[in-house]
Amino acid sequence: MLANAGKLIFFGMRSVRVIVKSLLATSFRRLALKDILKIESEKYNEDVCEDHVSSMVQKKAVIGSEQYSSLRKVFGVLQNGHDIPKHTYTHRIDATKLGTAVLFIQQSLCLKAGAVRDVSIAGHTFRDMPVYERGGKSIESLLEAYRVAFVEDERVGEHTFAEITRRLTKRGESKCKM
Repeated sequence: MLANAGKLIFFGMRSVRVIVKSLLATSFRRLALKDILKIESEKYNEDVCEDHVSSMVQKKAVIGSEQYSSLRKVFGVLQNGHDIPKHTYTHRIDATKLGTAVLFIQQSLCLKAGAVRDVSIAGHTFRDMPVYERGGKSIESLLEAYRVAFVEDERVGEHTFAEITRRLTKRGESKCKM
């Protein structure tokens, strides 16, 4: 049974992996499950000689305490007849990369006087951030300038940059009222 479960965990679709891992998490203690997955991954690594498959199997064999408790909760949800909860991947964006995007916006755009807000982006909360005016600039033109200013390893993706820009800026220009 464990050999079949290992095969499903390492090579099955995400939903199948979650179901099998949650079943195993409720059946075994975390450290015992960790050892079982390690042994099963070593079996597959001996059979498979391709490096990319071997690294994929090793990555899926790791189970930490947070994932273990999360899988036990998922099992309870499945027992009640509900679907697998949707997983968010916000933790994948590095805070320093978010910082480069915010820094670029701060240096490129003008402040809107007297306006501040709390901005939550990818699980990171920036408090009392000033609101900036795009001054007629499009998100696409800001993105192109951002790509020129920072190397690829230091910048966020297109979707995240657009989200940051929308949350930190207002469209249009200010008019002076006299």
